[in-house]
Amino acid sequence: PCAVAQHAEEDSNSIHSRMAHIFDGLPDVHTIPGNEEDAIDASGGHEGYGELMIEGTAVLLEMLQPKAGKDVFFDFGSGAGRILVQIALENPLLHAVGLELALSRHKVACAALERVNTPHGCEARLGDMLTSPCNDATLVFIAGLLFDDDFMRRLADRLCLLPRLRAIATLRRFPPDGCMALASVGYDERKEAVPLQCTWGMAAVYIYERNLGQDEQ
Repeated sequence: PCAVAQHAEEDSNSIHSRMAHIFDGLPDVHTIPGNEEDAIDASGGHEGYGELMIEGTAVLLEMLQPKAGKDVFFDFGSGAGRILVQIALENPLLHAVGLELALSRHKVACAALERVNTPHGCEARLGDMLTSPCNDATLVFIAGLLFDDDFMRRLADRLCLLPRLRAIATLRRFPPDGCMALASVGYDERKEAVPLQCTWGMAAVYIYERNLGQDEQ
């Protein structure tokens, strides 16, 4: 048990140091230019910013159980790309895509991924989560704790149309009509929300899942 604990601690220290090295010197993305705030507001989203901590991302991925070569993980509102970089370092065979509407945040994500010096399957895309192509998505994470109910309804409608999507993880629960829309195409909400470590504290993550037939996967 002691050896296992020591190994886990070494892994944790390694990912923390590697992430810190990759993001060292890159611009802070909590504040963005006014025109980017306007673009986010016009889309119906919210420009407020926060991130999962490394430990929070690890728990999220443990819950979703992404399978390299089969799943395509999308981070809607990927910001500086920290989840993408962590996946690139820890699960490099997994195809992961970050969608971010703010250009300044997208540029930081691209720069960070370029600093990952080993092959990986992660990419950052500039785009709106409500309209950008993502029909290949099988897993989606949404950190939009500040999104309002109207935006979450629109997002639920969009997610209902993704043919290969099998699980959605979100820090903001869908409103009742959004849940009904998801249920109409086979999604069930996990009974218990799990707390994740975020930069502002702990936040519950809500998981919506559906079973797809073999021909749909």
